[in-house]
Amino acid sequence: MSNTTKIILVVVIVFVITAGCAGIALIGGGAAYYYYMPEQWLGSGDKLYEQGKYDEAIKYYDKVLSIQSKSDKALGKKGLSLYYLEKDDDAVKCYDRALEINPENSNSWYGKGLLLNDKEKYNDAVKCYDKALKNNPSYKEALNRKGLALYYQEKYTEALKCYKQALDIDPNYADTWNNKGLTLNSQKKYKQAIECYDKALELKPDHYIAWNNRAYTLYDMGKYEESIKACEKATDINPKYSSAWYNKGYALHALKKYNDAIDAYDITLKLDSTDENAWNSKGLCFYALKKYDEALECYDKALEINDKLYVVWDNRGLCLSAQKKYREAIKSYNKAIAINSEYSEAFYDKGWALYRLKQYDDALKCFSKSLSIDQNNDFVWYSKGYVLYDLKRYAESVKCYNKAIKLSPDYFDAWAEKGASLYRLKNYKDAIKCFDKALKIDSQSAYVWYYKGMSLYAIKQYGEAGKCAKKALDLDPGYEYAKKLKKACTGR
Repeated sequence: MSNTTKIILVVVIVFVITAGCAGIALIGGGAAYYYYMPEQWLGSGDKLYEQGKYDEAIKYYDKVLSIQSKSDKALGKKGLSLYYLEKDDDAVKCYDRALEINPENSNSWYGKGLLLNDKEKYNDAVKCYDKALKNNPSYKEALNRKGLALYYQEKYTEALKCYKQALDIDPNYADTWNNKGLTLNSQKKYKQAIECYDKALELKPDHYIAWNNRAYTLYDMGKYEESIKACEKATDINPKYSSAWYNKGYALHALKKYNDAIDAYDITLKLDSTDENAWNSKGLCFYALKKYDEALECYDKALEINDKLYVVWDNRGLCLSAQKKYREAIKSYNKAIAINSEYSEAFYDKGWALYRLKQYDDALKCFSKSLSIDQNNDFVWYSKGYVLYDLKRYAESVKCYNKAIKLSPDYFDAWAEKGASLYRLKNYKDAIKCFDKALKIDSQSAYVWYYKGMSLYAIKQYGEAGKCAKKALDLDPGYEYAKKLKKACTGR
């Protein structure tokens, strides 16, 4: 090789090292030099990224950056790869560096949106996705995630618009079909939601999140057996997907298969011991099985994780009430109320605990407070009427029972207790009408047959009263008051 040729080769090698990557191949005993462009490394990294091979993708992005340290494209995609590897701090550094170089780097704005979404800062996340889309209107991933952030803000119509745009760009985008289904489910458009999940699963049969969301919608439709099957599809694909195990437990709970539900919750908690919802739901199963100590242990575990769970404090109170520990129960209800003063259920449950302690006036205040929050709760209207009855405020109790009946026309207890109040007001004919309505709903109540008999006796229909007393005794042979009524009617 001549000196001139050597000098030319040195210049070429210096050039390629400065601008790109040099390679050497031996051809026929000689040396051939070639240039490998950073774009090729970037392309290789992007392919690996799309395959979910983030560690390997990062190696290629680092190669690009070793040559071109100001490659905002490599920095943006490296940041996204680090995000999916759950290295959030390192991801942020990449996004910030990329945006310093190029404030319009779509991948970095998208990545920042993902991080904000994870922190439940959905409005800020939407702003980031919008910046990504301003620079790249066809960025389907950003449209999809923007839709999800809007969904979490309960802006369902806006979310669906984003999903439509994403699917216009790529009709085969399985993740968007799945998220669209989730949003339609929240609008109670269950059939359409199922169609979306099915489309996602047609495109990607191993989409375990879509299987899980399908299970969620089937649960809302009351199709618990089908919901369980969908959960099992999800766990077959990904046995470590705790959400599907949880939803399976929830559906089993609805079928009153409490022990099987507990087994599903146990798997959920084995995968994620900090799942406060699973601890609470497991507690509810033990409560249903009347295993109150075990239920309390579960509620306490949930509250160790998050002591602001007012629903769990309320459930804990119910458990203590079931053990007749009413004063302790009231403390739990007070905790729930302190966290959420608009939680009507806690006032209602506290009211019953106070009633059991014979603190009727305080119980009445709790029921009234509950109704000031939610006037459409038939149980609370009934409960308020029940307390007023014990306070001998019969006319007021009738008004409360009327409210309960208006909300639930077939409310047996409300008809029965309204009849009892009218009996106390000596309005016997109207009382009998109430008892007849109650017996039409449930004819197996000795209590109602007895009080109907008493009302008939009061208007001197002794034969009919005796028949009612007999009915009561057929249902409850030990009913002493019914025995006395029968004897009184027979003696006439």
